[in-house]
Amino acid sequence: MEINAIINHRPASYLQHKMQRFCDKLIENVWLNFIVRKHIHNRNIRQARAIMKLLNKDDFRNSAPRFFSYIRKIDPLIFEELLLYCFAMRGFKIKRNPRYTGDGGFDGHVKLSGVWWPVQAKRYHSHINPAHVEDFSKAIARKGYSKGLFIHTGKTGGKSYKSMCSDESDILLVSGYKLHTLITHCLG
Repeated sequence: MEINAIINHRPASYLQHKMQRFCDKLIENVWLNFIVRKHIHNRNIRQARAIMKLLNKDDFRNSAPRFFSYIRKIDPLIFEELLLYCFAMRGFKIKRNPRYTGDGGFDGHVKLSGVWWPVQAKRYHSHINPAHVEDFSKAIARKGYSKGLFIHTGKTGGKSYKSMCSDESDILLVSGYKLHTLITHCLG
């Protein structure tokens, strides 16, 4: 699936989307409150929802520098939850990890075109670390996935860009303008 298809994806009908979101939230709340019972996990998801509402205002939609300045300051765990929530709001199915560490390098999963894709979220202030990209690629192969989403707030250097953007790459890169659009145009 191409990144532009993900960014521009809208649910089929408003009512169907609302019912699906209601069911997803119900399942998520049951999962959070009765299965996971981790206060921090629950709090991070709620904070991500609040940040999503803030980032979907015109101040952030119209100013990418302001958006990136803000997003680079939030907690990395909340950034992970923000991205998963964004995909859910666009009508994609998501799977959250039961814990934040020791998850094999994945921060969650998104179902795109009927296939589960692992998501790696990185919040950088400058250039991304090529070793992180390499580790993610190895984790994708080790776990048997065909593709993965590497989403980051930093700058993509030449070496990382070449390895991620080749035709043989198993990683789909989401950063810069695509990340800005993915998050700031999620609620409307």
